[in-house]
Amino acid sequence: MIAYYANLIYAKYKFLSHIDDHYLELSDRTIDRILEDKKLIKDYHSTFMRLTDREREVIPLIVYGYTSAQIAEQLFIARSTVETHRKNINRKLKIKYSYQLVRLAQAFDLV
Repeated sequence: MIAYYANLIYAKYKFLSHIDDHYLELSDRTIDRILEDKKLIKDYHSTFMRLTDREREVIPLIVYGYTSAQIAEQLFIARSTVETHRKNINRKLKIKYSYQLVRLAQAFDLV
């Protein structure tokens, strides 16, 4: 699977090599993002699958900046339940900084 992506990236790089440098830089960032996402998915897949459906439902709302009260209102659950979900998500995924959750949510197509 990695070889497939490497070949795809190489082909895209060769195709874009004749296009202006600005577009090529943007493309390189996109390729780096794809590779980083694949690594995150590989590293966190089994851990991510241990999250409950509700925890996975809460993640995008956290990433979009909703407060626990807003999430509770939207999902028709208690604020304390949302706070428990937040704690469980952080514990299960070993999240220390909010940007880590954002990157995982992006890699797993939750946002």
